[in-house]
Amino acid sequence: RVDSAVGWLVTYIPHEQEAKLGDLVLAQTRAQMRVMESGPAVDAVRLMGQRLTTGSAYTYRWLVVDKAELNAFAAPGGVVVVYSGLLQAAKTPEEAAGVIAHEVAHAELRHGLQGMVKALGVRAGAAVLLGDWSGAALGQAMTGLLEMKFSREAEEAADAEGLRRLVAARINPAGMADFM
Repeated sequence: RVDSAVGWLVTYIPHEQEAKLGDLVLAQTRAQMRVMESGPAVDAVRLMGQRLTTGSAYTYRWLVVDKAELNAFAAPGGVVVVYSGLLQAAKTPEEAAGVIAHEVAHAELRHGLQGMVKALGVRAGAAVLLGDWSGAALGQAMTGLLEMKFSREAEEAADAEGLRRLVAARINPAGMADFM
């Protein structure tokens, strides 16, 4: 089964290699969107994110982009991008924290990396494992990450892990349910 092979391969990709993929997503995001470098929204996302990622194997990078859409996404290697429209739509900090927790869960569960390996194919996934960043297929997978849709199972797992992280960070988890 493809999902089993992808899951197996992903367990062997070191977090350091995954972080390099995250760096590529950061560069692509900065090239395609207006990234807010400072301000209350950036500070709030960073502070909430730090509370939700205590003890993580990743060094998280938090971005807020100036887009009116209600969206956020996690990229491989601990990159979380939150759209300003989502932050404006959240009625409480706990609602925003719920979305951030959900995206952190996708990163921690390596869903983005699994999706990229699946999109690239196992051979290209092995190239990532070995640190080969030269393939054109990698660029296509990076572009696809911005539009990636996770399976229902992955979304349910991210919800459960996000709730667990909210409780551990002592953030009211009701905000997650209210917003989503």
